[in-house]
Amino acid sequence: MRHLLVAEPDGTFQIGVNESISAPEPEIHSERTVESERTVESEVTGTSGVTDGQSDFKVVHHELVVMSWNILSIISLFKFYFCFFREIDLADIVIVSLTTYSVHHSENGLMLAIPIVHTFLSAVALMIFLNVNLWWDAIYQCICTILLYSTLATYKTTPSQLSFGALGTLG
Repeated sequence: MRHLLVAEPDGTFQIGVNESISAPEPEIHSERTVESERTVESEVTGTSGVTDGQSDFKVVHHELVVMSWNILSIISLFKFYFCFFREIDLADIVIVSLTTYSVHHSENGLMLAIPIVHTFLSAVALMIFLNVNLWWDAIYQCICTILLYSTLATYKTTPSQLSFGALGTLG
């Protein structure tokens, strides 16, 4: 044992070192950290901006999120039909349809703008419906807001195109 810890009667501690035992050699870890992988990946993919109408990454949504948006778009159609064709229900159909489209076709990172705007509109509509006591519409907007938060919290970006300069392009 190289180090020894001695407790004194007054409550202090003393550390003793045995010089006859050599110190252990430091271990060199060859694992890459998550930050270095992200750095390498960003160097390989190049810029994350839009080049020639295509971005370097693709947004991938969880399959439960996609299925939930399909169900919510069907609920929006039924709500429009059974609530006597109100204008607010027509606006819900349009916005939910745009969000469902952006969740299905998210080849471009710009498609995240639609759920972000929808989150803002849904949260504002929820507050308005709660103030004017439209409870069923407030419940619907609350469901939309929760689903939008889960959509924005669970998406993943994957590189859609890896550029290796003279070697060509993968993807």
